[in-house]
Amino acid sequence: MKKWNKLTYPLMTAILLMTMFLITQMYNIYIIETQTAVIKEWELLSIKSMMINVTLLLDKTSMIFSSTILLISFSVMLFTTSYMATDQNIKYFIMTVVTFIASMNALIFFPNLITILLGWDGLGLSSYLLVLYYMNEKAMNAAMLTALTNRIGDALLIMAVAWTMMKGNWNMFLLTLQSPSFIMMSIMLAAMTKSAQLPFSAWLPAAMAAPTPVSALVHSSTLVTAGIYLLIRFFPSFNMLKNFSMLMMITGIMTCLMASMSACMENDLKKMIALSTLSQLGVMMMCLGANQPQLAFFHLITHALFKALLFICAGNIIHSNFNNQDMRMIGNMSQSMPLTTATLNIANMSLCGLPFMAGFYSKDLIIETLMHTNVPLMTMMLMLLSVSLTSAYSMKLAMLTLWSPVKGSAMQNPNDQSKLSLISYVTLTTGAITSGASMNWFFSPQLMDLTLPIYLKLMTITIITFMGMMMWMVMKYHQIPQNHFLTTMWFLTFITTFHINKKSSKLMKTMQYNENTWMEKISGMGMKSLMKKNTQLSQSSTNMSWTMTMTSMMLIMMITIMNL
Repeated sequence: MKKWNKLTYPLMTAILLMTMFLITQMYNIYIIETQTAVIKEWELLSIKSMMINVTLLLDKTSMIFSSTILLISFSVMLFTTSYMATDQNIKYFIMTVVTFIASMNALIFFPNLITILLGWDGLGLSSYLLVLYYMNEKAMNAAMLTALTNRIGDALLIMAVAWTMMKGNWNMFLLTLQSPSFIMMSIMLAAMTKSAQLPFSAWLPAAMAAPTPVSALVHSSTLVTAGIYLLIRFFPSFNMLKNFSMLMMITGIMTCLMASMSACMENDLKKMIALSTLSQLGVMMMCLGANQPQLAFFHLITHALFKALLFICAGNIIHSNFNNQDMRMIGNMSQSMPLTTATLNIANMSLCGLPFMAGFYSKDLIIETLMHTNVPLMTMMLMLLSVSLTSAYSMKLAMLTLWSPVKGSAMQNPNDQSKLSLISYVTLTTGAITSGASMNWFFSPQLMDLTLPIYLKLMTITIITFMGMMMWMVMKYHQIPQNHFLTTMWFLTFITTFHINKKSSKLMKTMQYNENTWMEKISGMGMKSLMKKNTQLSQSSTNMSWTMTMTSMMLIMMITIMNL
């Protein structure tokens, strides 16, 4: 009965999220059929000529993104019932996740800089608490790195809010052509920090210290895509900046190439999937660089569904192998966990962009669109290399975990016994297969099929197949040599995380020393101890004085008697 009470919290949260998802879908269908959008604005506060308004925006983009987040959250809550069934702090975990979802929806539906800042800070605070959930040194360092990196974006947003005070209105739709370049640049850099673009990429793999349901929700479809969503939503404003397209293209290619090359060298299961997320975020930035925000949003939705499925499958594998994340110690999952193996293969195929999977519709269209842009040949080759490396690390993941011999302990018994997790598997697998076709139908008037020569049409699938076969040959007959440059994300972990973790660890040790010494003396407990000692001393002094008085009187009486 006690176990069922713990499971009540994620189950009730999942039911609530599914109800909200159905309501959102009904309204989404109404918006699509009527081709309308709803904008409501309320005056919250007025200070002389400045008005702080709350603007509510309900259109196709916001409703689709919100419904995707609610669907993934529903699946993650069902997965939490089995993954964290024995956790003692499940209520605190659920409350933090719900806070995160509410902050994300505030960021989506309220296009006001002040409201966006509140949602942005809510995302940063809740993600910090979720990464810090296990309360160990690794989680503390990862949470501190996540918080400090995201605080850069928070500071830039606060600067943008302060500068737009001169306009007297913080509505993003009214800040298109009249805004200074400094404001747009601040918001763009804030979005890059939240989406972990180079050089702010090191916090995303470090955040894998959080529980796997957090990784499936926070680090696949919501937190890291919040910056991309902000750039997509207000793309006309950002596009007015000089060299914006070139900056987005270079940043996206470098981020995708760095993450893909590092993922090929990674042996930690969750970190490899996190680097895969980072590479797909680079692909979305390439779309923005090619002036295709709708195509970037297309890939954002499809990527969110199959990447959440990939994280859930990885979490089930880790949970069944005594919380071991090293892929070199995991093997033969295809025999012991057939359901997880099937869903993992579907997610991998969708990630690689195999035909008629969700990732194929967006990724193939992205590459074909980039071939139409006027980019240099070397840039095009780097883009193709970074995208094709996806199949290489996906093949490595499958070979080490699914098809390799048993390498773990003989005591473990991996299986697919959870019935509630089965619902989350089916939900996300359906999305990983059908979301590409449905989104392609949804964007069909805007995203027309491109006419290319046959050798360019087949180039994408050819390169992806070639890289997968190459990784299969290398893993079968040789071992991948470890490279320090690639395993440290081009030395990015030393450049950005080492000093932050060193300073934060030193600060925590100083605070702990002060807490155990000076703060213990001057705090309430210290004052209580001091007052207790003073009271004991005064009591002892009083007792001593009474004893001396009685002794003196006895001596005087004895002397008097003797004189008589």
